[in-house]
Amino acid sequence: MKKLILLGLAAAICSAAMASTTLTGQTGLTVTPTAAVAPVDTLNFAVDYVDAGSNGLYPIRANYGVAENWEAGLNYQMNAAVTGVTGKWVTPVTPIEGKLAVGASIQSPAGSPFVYTVYGTMTREIPMNIADVNVNGTAVLACVAGPGSTEINPAIGVDATFAKAGNLNIAVDYIFRGSNYALKGSYDLGDGFGVQAGVTDIYGGGKIFLGGNYTYDLAK
Repeated sequence: MKKLILLGLAAAICSAAMASTTLTGQTGLTVTPTAAVAPVDTLNFAVDYVDAGSNGLYPIRANYGVAENWEAGLNYQMNAAVTGVTGKWVTPVTPIEGKLAVGASIQSPAGSPFVYTVYGTMTREIPMNIADVNVNGTAVLACVAGPGSTEINPAIGVDATFAKAGNLNIAVDYIFRGSNYALKGSYDLGDGFGVQAGVTDIYGGGKIFLGGNYTYDLAK
């Protein structure tokens, strides 16, 4: 369980199509928070089924755009009894024409000490000269402090959004510590609804997951 939490918070990648969240609740991809946050007064709910464990896992999460460039989130993993809180800020710094964000989380596995994570992530658009296709790359450095250990965990990722395919987003993450990967496809259904499906080995072996999310604008 500690390995899942460490890997789930250790990388970053950009999502340009919709307010997709990671399995631990930050704006991002499969297991990776991004250099983006929920818009102000926007509330995002998401739930997935992961084909892991004897009865499967159900990551349930929500995040909220607290202020411009700020978000906060909550997460609960049913059948694993992991709860957590997250926060992220997009800084005004724009290195090499990219975005720089910093974030933190506290995760509480049932019956175990807290796991603390702080990270910095930089995201930049990758020029492709392909009409209606947006590609982004991200690099991250995370520090994860768990029971009896502190680890530095770098990662990289890339994603592509295809506007002509209904804002289909395809994303790949690679986490250096443990050589773990995640692959996800997300699709914007419109009216605040989205669906996602993919595969990741952070749970041990390639595990399939699928789910949905809903974004509600409280300012309307």
